[in-house]
This record gives sequence, structure tokens and C-alpha cells, in this order.
Amino acid sequence: MQVVMETGVEERLIIKFVRTGKLRISQFPNLGIPCEKCGANIKSGRLCGKCGNSLVTDLQAFENEEKRLTEIQGNDKKNTYYMKD
Repeated sequence: MQVVMETGVEERLIIKFVRTGKLRISQFPNLGIPCEKCGANIKSGRLCGKCGNSLVTDLQAFENEEKRLTEIQGNDKKNTYYMKD
């Protein structure tokens, strides 16, 4: 907020500059950008570590469920084939 107040540049624009590398946080040690999921202050990227880990866990669970459903459907097809003979 200090950068916003002192420069008159909108916060969303400053965040965009940081995300695209046009403004480097290393030059402003107290500057951070919000995590896109929870709003926590981060130095780079789009998500904080906690939200990033949560996303990875959710994706792994989704992939596991997809694999399980594919296996069930494959077993159903095998059982149907054997029942026809």
C-alpha cells in the first residue's frame, strides 16, 4: 500500500508489474504480492506454498479417482464380454 500511496499507481497494476517481472521485489524487501487463492503475502508466483501444496494434493486425488473409475469401467467391460459367451 505504501508504494500505491507514494506513486499513485493502482495496486492491481503494481501487482501485475511484479508478476511480469517489470518490478522486482528484491529492490523493495517489504513489498509482496497476494496469493491468488488465500491473499497471503508472497514474494513470487501466483500461490503461496500452502495453497500450491493443496492444489497438488487435490490434483493427485482427482487423478487417482479418474484412474480408479477407468479401472472399474474396464472391469465392467470384461465382465460383460464374458457374460455374452
